[in-house]
Amino acid sequence: MASLQLYDSHEVHRTKGIPISFWLMGFVALGVAAGVYWSWTITPDYALRQIIQAVTTHDLAKFHKFVDSESVVSRAVDDLMVFVIEQNRSSNKAESLGVSLGFGLIQLMKPSLVENAKGSIARVIEGTTSRKSDADDGGQSVSFEDIRTQFTGDGKAFQGMKHIDVQGKVAVVGLAFRIEEFQEELVLELKLRKSGYHWQLAEISNLPSLLKHLQELREAQLERINGPVRSRMAQTLEVIGWTRERQTDRWEISKSVLLHVTVRSASTKVVKSYVAFVRVVDANGTPAHEMSIRAEDSLAPGESKMGTWKVNVSPFDSSTERLYGLEVDAQLVFDPQRIEFQDGEILELITKIESSSGPKPLQ
Repeated sequence: MASLQLYDSHEVHRTKGIPISFWLMGFVALGVAAGVYWSWTITPDYALRQIIQAVTTHDLAKFHKFVDSESVVSRAVDDLMVFVIEQNRSSNKAESLGVSLGFGLIQLMKPSLVENAKGSIARVIEGTTSRKSDADDGGQSVSFEDIRTQFTGDGKAFQGMKHIDVQGKVAVVGLAFRIEEFQEELVLELKLRKSGYHWQLAEISNLPSLLKHLQELREAQLERINGPVRSRMAQTLEVIGWTRERQTDRWEISKSVLLHVTVRSASTKVVKSYVAFVRVVDANGTPAHEMSIRAEDSLAPGESKMGTWKVNVSPFDSSTERLYGLEVDAQLVFDPQRIEFQDGEILELITKIESSSGPKPLQ
């Protein structure tokens, strides 16, 4: 006869109930994790990480998903043009007219510029600006890695996310970078817009102010570098007198101004030539006209010579009209830019820092 074996109900509960509760807790944890991950995937931070990943993996489709290239490039072109106009703002009517015409021409060409820029971005992302194109242009092509290296150096320039401000469907993310060249931290602000369930980079919102600040840093750096050279120049040449002579025809249609400037050499060496900016200011110190002058006559130590430079008065250049109409108590500011000595030594202010290895004077 077969015997019946009885099982303790508690034992059954222990052997079968534990796995069920274990899997139940696992599913709950998985659901929570999935919810948290999904919530993170619809944040601006996630979008930025996906953009970086798309660039490093050359995934153009992913890049376009998280970057509105049309908006970013179009706004960048506008911002760059505004920056250029602000930097070239002048009282000279002819120059201002030229800048305005240039801006109008750029606006006409803007659609083509935007498309070309988008194409360049796509080629960089896809990694097609590689060996062959380098060979075609003599090795002058710039890859994404080159750009990254130039901007971030050894990778330590990027300081991380500075701030993130979300207002509805618009977010502004501040990325901090330390520019070792200037020992300065700059914040690049990116504006993202929500598109469905993900965010898209729409523009660099502080590009004009960032460019202006960078230029101010470069100018300050140049001034520090040029300081010792300016000091030597001031000890080499000095203006000991100047006069202004008006000229006009009988109908007062053709007018000009002759500037007679007497310069003395305070150097112990013979000065072969010099280039300088001269700026004529009124009694209140307001600049009336500035120009570059060049003298090729040598100056022996302690010698003084007068040079004459002619300025034609133009209705398109208000500064020349102000120079012509200035009162007698005007002043002249003499700012040497380059002094060459007979022995071959050259004192010259630099206008641009060529590389991080050090400044190189322009020849």
